[in-house]
Amino acid sequence: MPPSLWASSAPWGLTTDGTLGDQDQSTDVASAASLPMLSARTVQSYVYRGSSAESAPPHRALVARRRAASMARQRRVAARLQSEQRLSGAELDACARSVANWGGRGHGGPVVLTYATALPNDWILGRSAAAQALPLVVAGLGLASWPWYEGGSQVITGVRRASQVLRKLFGDASPVVVADAGDTFIPTELRGSSRAALAAVVADQRRVLVGGECWSWPKCYESLFADDEGFQGCLATSSTCWPNAGTQLASTRALEFLYDELARRLFANRRLPRKYATMGKIERTNNQAILVRLYRNRSAVRRELDILVDESSSFFASLRPCGPTGPNPLRIGAFSQCFVKAFVPRMHLHMNGSQVNFHPGAEAGTWCRRRESPAAARAGGSMQPFLLHANGRHGRLYKDTCFGARLEELRMSSSALREHPVLLVDAVGRGVCNVTTLGQLADEIQPSQKKQRKTSERGGRGRPCIIG
Repeated sequence: MPPSLWASSAPWGLTTDGTLGDQDQSTDVASAASLPMLSARTVQSYVYRGSSAESAPPHRALVARRRAASMARQRRVAARLQSEQRLSGAELDACARSVANWGGRGHGGPVVLTYATALPNDWILGRSAAAQALPLVVAGLGLASWPWYEGGSQVITGVRRASQVLRKLFGDASPVVVADAGDTFIPTELRGSSRAALAAVVADQRRVLVGGECWSWPKCYESLFADDEGFQGCLATSSTCWPNAGTQLASTRALEFLYDELARRLFANRRLPRKYATMGKIERTNNQAILVRLYRNRSAVRRELDILVDESSSFFASLRPCGPTGPNPLRIGAFSQCFVKAFVPRMHLHMNGSQVNFHPGAEAGTWCRRRESPAAARAGGSMQPFLLHANGRHGRLYKDTCFGARLEELRMSSSALREHPVLLVDAVGRGVCNVTTLGQLADEIQPSQKKQRKTSERGGRGRPCIIG
């Protein structure tokens, strides 16, 4: 039983967090004195439990607040456990009826899906999707969050349920973009390489295109892929060969199969013995680790899925640099990360207004703000990614002058985008499916603390605030 459930299970006496619960008011000084682990001040408060409300010490209010917080945590945990189950046919039918007027249905562009227990104050992904009138879906809003070091296991089960909803609404062949909520944005429309990548996913309902990056995380998996011919072949021509769980492109059919398989592996990992030689504890519920290991064993699911890493940045461009200086591998506690080939993505990025060109094979340079593009690009060696991902240092999107003009355009157009419909899946207090608007979501985001506002004014994204 989770600690938060234990804390509320004692009907009287002391709770497990050391506070005082409801108890018989006949408790006397002798029984209080028999509790040596309590401080004198706490024992005094313990005796006062039988006194009148007027003379009651302030600890009662503290106990009430802690109890209310504990109950809120229990509700969030219960909602998360429920959200780990697949949706039933009856739930999907009811969902489809409840969102029959959702403006996203029937749109020709890709659906943009994100899992987020909270949204940033300056939610650029939502604005950039709305600017192109793309169907927008948010799953898990208001559910219990998790610290980064515990991995994103609920992302797997939450996106799986959302993929069921989208397959119910759109059928098997509609394209879906899955993206992290707080460090991604869509600067431009589909064109060139990104349009071709989308067409390939629609044509082959087994295909899943996963964003590529140059870092291996949450472990250095170089030895795991030493005999993987496809991966080694990628390294011969590219630096971004490692899969990143923050971005995927797939048909609704392939997306559901992918997250079914990820969930199956997650549940199997939970049953592993405490000490397991081939997989560390930190990997078992980490969505990135589970995806990396699935990619390594992709031949086992080839009948249903064709998993590819976007090594050329044709659709997704990951912006975290690998080197050229700094430790490699880099260790953070039990986590480790490494890169095989140094690569600085920003030195290959050319952005002119909202038009993005990425030149992974061109010479490195400060191309971002120049009018001209590298010679290799002029010769036809450039990519036109649809989505940029500031993995690692998430504030890079908001602080980098390369994207400043486009981000400011999106902020200025916020009022015009307020009516863009948003489909919520598993949002706390809203049922399985609910339709709202981008403006209503923005209004529900709680104001930032003063320090957080200063962070936003400096160009950072500030802390996300839980909605609901």
